[in-house]
Amino acid sequence: MVLAVALISLAPARLSGAPTAVEHDPSMQTFGEPSGVTQREPDITREDDSVTLYFRVSFQFTYDRVAVYYTTNGLEPFGTLGTGQVGTLVLSSAGGQVTFVRNESTMEGTRDWWKVTMPPGTRGYGQQIRYKIGAWDTGGGAEVQAAGGGTGYEYVNRLAWPGAGAGSANPGVGYPPVSFWKEEAMVGNNYINLMLDQNGTIFDIFYPGAGAWFGVATRNEGYAGGNDTFPPFTSGRGQMHVNQVMCGIRVEGLTYWMSNENGVGYDNVAQAYDPDSNTLHTTSRLSGGGNDISVSQTDFCPKGIAFPNDLDGNPNRGLYVKRIVLTNNAGSAKTVNFYAYGDFAINGGDGSDGMYQDSFASHGAMIAYDNAGGSSISRGEYNPRFAPNDYPKDVSVFLGTAMKKCDAVGGSSGTPATDSWRDTSTDSGQGWIGLQVTLDPGVPIEIDLCIAGGFKQGLFADVGDRQIRPAFDWFFANSMSAIQSQTDTYWENWLASGVTLDTPDETYDNLFKRGLLATALHLDGVTGAVAAGYHNGAYPFCWPRDAVYAAVCLARAGHLPEAAKVYEWMRDVAYRDNESWGKGFWKQKYTMDGHVVWPSPQIDETAVFPWGVYYQYLITGDLAFLGSHYSAVRDAAFTCSSNPGDPGLFPLLNYNPTERLMWSNNVWEDQYGFFIYSNANVVRGIEDAAAIAGALGNNADAMDFGNRADTIRGGLTDKLNANAEVTDISQLGIVYPFKVFDATSPQAVNYIDRINGVANDTTGNSHPLVNFTDDYGWLDLINRYWGDSYWGNGSPASPWGAGPWFLSTLWYGLYYAERADSTGDKFDIDNHKFHIDLCIDELGPVGFGAEQMAPACNPCTCPNCGSLLYPGQTDFVLQTAWPNAWESMSTFVDALMAFLDYSPNAPADSFIIEPKLPTGWNTLTYRGLRLGNKRFDVRCDETPGLNSHTLTNVTGGTLHYTTQLRVPTGSNVFAVTVDCQATASVFHAPTGRVQISGTMNAGAGTDTVIRAYYGLRGDFDLNAAVDMGDLPVFVDVLLGLDPDCVHEPIADMDGDGTLTGLDVQLFTDAIVP
Repeated sequence: MVLAVALISLAPARLSGAPTAVEHDPSMQTFGEPSGVTQREPDITREDDSVTLYFRVSFQFTYDRVAVYYTTNGLEPFGTLGTGQVGTLVLSSAGGQVTFVRNESTMEGTRDWWKVTMPPGTRGYGQQIRYKIGAWDTGGGAEVQAAGGGTGYEYVNRLAWPGAGAGSANPGVGYPPVSFWKEEAMVGNNYINLMLDQNGTIFDIFYPGAGAWFGVATRNEGYAGGNDTFPPFTSGRGQMHVNQVMCGIRVEGLTYWMSNENGVGYDNVAQAYDPDSNTLHTTSRLSGGGNDISVSQTDFCPKGIAFPNDLDGNPNRGLYVKRIVLTNNAGSAKTVNFYAYGDFAINGGDGSDGMYQDSFASHGAMIAYDNAGGSSISRGEYNPRFAPNDYPKDVSVFLGTAMKKCDAVGGSSGTPATDSWRDTSTDSGQGWIGLQVTLDPGVPIEIDLCIAGGFKQGLFADVGDRQIRPAFDWFFANSMSAIQSQTDTYWENWLASGVTLDTPDETYDNLFKRGLLATALHLDGVTGAVAAGYHNGAYPFCWPRDAVYAAVCLARAGHLPEAAKVYEWMRDVAYRDNESWGKGFWKQKYTMDGHVVWPSPQIDETAVFPWGVYYQYLITGDLAFLGSHYSAVRDAAFTCSSNPGDPGLFPLLNYNPTERLMWSNNVWEDQYGFFIYSNANVVRGIEDAAAIAGALGNNADAMDFGNRADTIRGGLTDKLNANAEVTDISQLGIVYPFKVFDATSPQAVNYIDRINGVANDTTGNSHPLVNFTDDYGWLDLINRYWGDSYWGNGSPASPWGAGPWFLSTLWYGLYYAERADSTGDKFDIDNHKFHIDLCIDELGPVGFGAEQMAPACNPCTCPNCGSLLYPGQTDFVLQTAWPNAWESMSTFVDALMAFLDYSPNAPADSFIIEPKLPTGWNTLTYRGLRLGNKRFDVRCDETPGLNSHTLTNVTGGTLHYTTQLRVPTGSNVFAVTVDCQATASVFHAPTGRVQISGTMNAGAGTDTVIRAYYGLRGDFDLNAAVDMGDLPVFVDVLLGLDPDCVHEPIADMDGDGTLTGLDVQLFTDAIVP
C-alpha cells in the first residue's frame, strides 16, 4: 500500500457548476514547459525516477479541487471526491501535492495546468503504477476524471539507467568511460576470438573467424600506450568491432562497472586460465560502498559442441559465453541490478554502426551492426591496405548480446534480461541490457551472458534475425555450465591428441600447454589461415611465413590436421599472380580468406612453403599429401630462383646471377636487399622441393632444383664470408631452423660471436644484440638487429629505441640448443634454457608472450615504463602485439621441443632424437610423439653413473630409432644396453654423446629401455670407488636376488656380458679397504 497524502490548495474564486474536462496525455508536450517535457515526465519511467504528471482542467473557476488516484500493485484505482477506495491512494490539491502551474488562454476560455510529483513509494523497479485524475467543485456537481480510456493510465518502472558509474563526476548519467587494466587474455574457438583485460572487460572481438576476413578491419593500426604509441604520436586504439563490453553491478543507487576504473569498486582481482583449456577465470570482490559480494567470471567460446543452426541451416559457431556467479558475503540480503554494457565500433569505427533491441521470443537481446557498405577511404576509417589502395567494406557484421539469470547455478532455464537502454534512448553506438536480482546471504546466483555473431558478404538487414536469433534460442534453452564442460573437454582432448611434456618443473609443462592452446586460437576454423597476432590492429591477418612456422610447430607437437590446413590455405585460398611457370610469390600479408592486404614480395614468405610441406611429409609419410601440393611446391622453387614476369617488380624481387642470390624485402619487412636469412630460407626451400620431387619420382625437377639450390648456397656462402650485413638475429636462420650450415661452422660461429659482441663486421664495427646492461630491465635479452627503432619511434619519451623481442631471445637460445649437439657438457643447453627463463619473466599475468618487450625499470628510472595507456601498469611489458603465433607462443613450444630435438622420417618408419637435459633436470618425458599413424613416448633419465632413455611404443608397429645419450665429458662409458642386453654404440668422448640405433619393441604399450653406464664397474653406490659398500648389491646380483637387471652391467667386471667367477675375482681385487 502507498500512503495517501492530502494537501489543501486554495483555488481562486470560482464559477458555480462543474469542470468540463480533465485532460492528460502522457506522451504529449506540456503547455508552457520547455520542448520535450511531456505530460508524464519522463514519459517512460525507470527505477528511482522522480515522475511528474501534468494535466489540464477546463475551465477556470468551475472547480476547486483536483486529485490523483493511484495504485502501486497494478490494480485499477477507484476514488471520488478526493477519497480512494481500499487499495487506492490519493494525492490532492487539498493536500498540496497537486499544485497549480499556469493558465492557458484559449478561444473557449481559460484552462488550468496542474502538476504532481509521484512519491518515492512509486519508484521501485518493476512497479506497475496505475492512476486516474479528477477535478470537482465542492459546492456541488459531479467529479470529472481523466481515466486513460476508463481504467486508468499506467506505467511500469524499467530498470534504472546505470550511468557512468562509481568514480565519475555524474555517476548516474551517460555511459562508463573506456578503461582497461592489463589487456592480455584471449578466448576463442577459431570462428570468433575475444580479448579481455584483467578485470574481465572485453576490448576486442575478432569476427568472423580467428582474424580479419575480407571486408572487415580494425579501427586503427597499433594501439595507444602512454607516450609510446604506434603509429607515432597518436592515441588511436587498434580495436576490432568494440571499444568495450563489460558487466556492472548497481547497489543502492550506484553502479560499479567491472572495468574497475581507478580501483573504486573491486578488490582481490585475479585472473588465470584453466591449465588445460582456453577457458578464462577472473575473480574479484565488490567492496565499493561497503559491499562484500564475490564475483566470479568464466569466459569461453564454445568448442566441441553441437552448434545451433541459423535459419539457412548453417551452424553458428561465432559464440562467446561469460558465466558470472555472484555471492553475497554480507549478513543480509541485497537487491542489485546487473548490467551488460556494450560500446561498439563495428568494422573499423563508430560512424556506421546501428543498434536495436530484439524483443523476439522475449530475448531482449542488444544487437549492434554495420551493413553500411562503402570502403575505408569513403568512410574515413583506417585503411589496412594504405592509400591509394582502398579496402571495400561491402559486408554485413552483426553482434548480439543476450543475458539471463539462471534459475540455479549451472542450470539451463532462466529469466532473460529484457530491460535496456532502448527503452529511453535512441543511441546507436552504446547500449546496455539488464535485470534485477536479490542476493541472499551466502547463496550464489548465476547470470550468463552470450555474444553471438552474424556475418554475410553483401549488405543485408536481416542477418540478426536469420543468424543471431536462433543462437539465442539455443542460449536460453541450454546450460552454459554444461557447454563449458564440453568446451573444456574438447581442449583437454586436443592437448592429449598431440605431444605432452613432463619436466621436473611444471612451469615449463604449463608453458608448453599454453603455447599450444594459444597457437590454436590463431587458426581460422574455416580457411586454415593463421593470424599473426592480436591487440594491434595490423596483426589479425595472415603472413604466410608466420603460418608455416606455426604449422611446423603444430606438426612437431602432433597436431597434424591443423598443420595440413595451413598448406591447403596457401595452395587453394591465398591469391598469387600468374607466372610463366605457374603461380608466383605469396604476398606479404592476407586476410584470413586469402585476399591480398600488403603485396610486397618477401621471398621467405614463399620459400617456407616447400620447407613446411616437406616436414609435414616427414612426420606423416603421406605421399598423397605430397603429390597434392607438388604444383605449389614447384611454383615456389621457380619463384625462389627466377625473375618475376612483371618487370615492374624487378626493383623489389629478382634473382641476381652475379650475386647468385635473391633480392627481396627482408624478414622484418623494412628493407630490400640480398639478405642472409631470406636466402638461407631459399636454399632450404629449394633443397626440400628437390627432395619432394625425388620422392614423387619427378627426377628432372629434382636435379634442376638441386642445382638451383647449390648455386644459391654458393652465393650465400660468399655473402656470409663477406661479413658485411648488419648484425641481425635472423642470421642464425642458417642454423635454426633451416640447417643450411652447421652450428659450429665458421660462418655460424662468426655471426653468433658478432651477436655476442666478441667479433666485428668487415668494417671493424662491434654491433652486439645482447643487452649487457639492465637500464630498462632487459639484461641478457636479445634485440632484433643493430639499429632497430621499431615501436620506439625515436620519440623523446622512448630514448631506448626498440626493445628486445621474445622471438629474437628464443631464437638466440635455439641456436645454442642446436650447437649443444656438437659441444660437451651442458653449457649450451643451459644457455638455451636461460633464455627461455628470461622470456618467462617477461610474460603477461596470464602467460602470454608478445612480439616486443617494453622497458620495465623498477623503480622506474626511464620514461614511460610498461606498455599500456593507463597508469599504474609499469610491470606489464608486452608490447606491439600479443599474443602471437610465430613471434612468441609457437616458438615457446619449439624451444621446449628443442630439449628432445626430434627429427621424424615417417616414410622409413624411423626417427632421430638427441635429448639434452639442462642442469637441474634429472628427467624429461615427451608423450604422444607422432610418426605417421604411430605414436610413441620418450622418457629421459639422468642419474650419476647411469643415463637412460625409455621408448614406449604406444600404438604398436615397427619404429626404428637413433638416439643420443649424453654423459659428462671425460666419462668412462663401460656399458651400453638395450633392454639389459649389450648393444653396439658409437661414443664421441669430446661431447659425451653415445649414439645407439635400433628397432623398438613392436607391441602396443611395450617399452624399449636404452642405458649408458659410465664411471667404474662395481661402483654401485657411485662414490667413485669400488669398496665394501658395494658388496651387498654385488652379491645380490651374483646370486640372482636382485630382480632388476639394471645392476648386471655394473657387476659384469670383465664386460663379457655374463657373470662368472672372474667377475668375483675382479670385484675383490678392486675393493679398496
